[in-house]
Amino acid sequence: MNLTTRCCLLAATLAVAACGSSQTRTDVQSVNDVRKIRHVCIIPNTGLKSPPNLDHHFATALRRHNISSEVVPASNRQRLYQSACRYNLRYSGGGSDEAISKLNVLLRTPDHVVSKVNYVVPDEAAARRYPNVQQQVDGIVERLLGKI
Repeated sequence: MNLTTRCCLLAATLAVAACGSSQTRTDVQSVNDVRKIRHVCIIPNTGLKSPPNLDHHFATALRRHNISSEVVPASNRQRLYQSACRYNLRYSGGGSDEAISKLNVLLRTPDHVVSKVNYVVPDEAAARRYPNVQQQVDGIVERLLGKI
């Protein structure tokens, strides 16, 4: 097997591992809201030390679905209640610097929950041996948006 084939198989395995855990739960409560999302304000979890820069990983994943985003720091929380920040994304959980082990993600408006995902890394050797935070976040965002 050549290197390109191996890389493709590894990427596919990681993508399935990121999205296919039987322990991961998804709840899309407002499909109509999900279809309307064009911009999301991301609330960084400053208490979460690992993996670093998750807010940037979420921004990248959202951009792949043509959804713009901005990070709203704690010092500017009133922004979350303005029309430009109709949808916001919050997360808690953790892992190591290389991978997410458990993450709870909430996509909401100021009025109601739109979607939530409780992600637990699959207990698969490939997911532990070749972690990829961006692929994990991509899978989480696809679940939040009801794509999986």
